[in-house]
Amino acid sequence: MKSQCLGDVIVSINGQEVERVDHATLVAIIQSCPDRIRMVVVFENWLATRLVLLTFVNYVLFFQVVLYCQHNLTVSVRWNCI
Repeated sequence: MKSQCLGDVIVSINGQEVERVDHATLVAIIQSCPDRIRMVVVFENWLATRLVLLTFVNYVLFFQVVLYCQHNLTVSVRWNCI
């Protein structure tokens, strides 16, 4: 199991949304849990990867518009997403 890193976001604990609670409340929620805890976590490097992908997609869309407007060319892109 991966440990928490700076930038990771705990979304929920045992089904309770905790993304926007303060640290003290989060600690209290964790301490009040039984022996087993189910945490939903978004890892920071996952977010960074998605931001890079979105930036790339925006550039592709931008260049499609530029090529179409300046040269009346249509560019076809095939997306293979995991």
